[in-house]
Amino acid sequence: MTKALRRIVVSIVLCFSHFWLLSGSERLSILQGSDAVVVGKVQWFAMYPWIDGWHFFGTIRVTRVMWAASSIESSISYRLICDCCTWWPVSQLLRRTADEGIWVLRKVDHSQRFESSGTCGDPGFRPMLYEEEFRLYLARRAGVADRHR
Repeated sequence: MTKALRRIVVSIVLCFSHFWLLSGSERLSILQGSDAVVVGKVQWFAMYPWIDGWHFFGTIRVTRVMWAASSIESSISYRLICDCCTWWPVSQLLRRTADEGIWVLRKVDHSQRFESSGTCGDPGFRPMLYEEEFRLYLARRAGVADRHR
C-alpha cells in the first residue's frame, strides 16, 4: 500500500470514528438534564391540540428505576407539550411509545409529575436497546458525583 493510499484510508477511518463518537454523545446528552431515568410503559389518557401544540398526558407504569434524584413511585404522571409536532395526522408519538422502554424525565414541580428531559417533540422515550449504554453512563456519572462530595 502506498503512503498516499494509507493516508486516505487513515483519514476515512478517523472521520467515521469521530462520527460514531458524536452520535454516542448525542444519544447520551438527554441524560444530562434529567431528574429520573426509569424503565416502564406509558398509558396515554388524554391528548389534544392547542395553541402551543399537541398536549399529551399519561401515566408511566414504572417497572425499574435506573437512576433518580429522589424517590419514584410505581406509577408517575407524565406530560408532553409538543410545539413542533405535526397538526395532522396526530403525532406518531403514540405508536413509537407503545412498548416498554426507557423514559428520561425531569420533574415538572415538587410532586411526582414529570415531563420529557428532551427537546421539542422528543418524548424522552428510548428503546430498551440503549439500556446497557445508559446504565454505564449513569454509573460513571454517579461515581464522579461521589468523588466531588
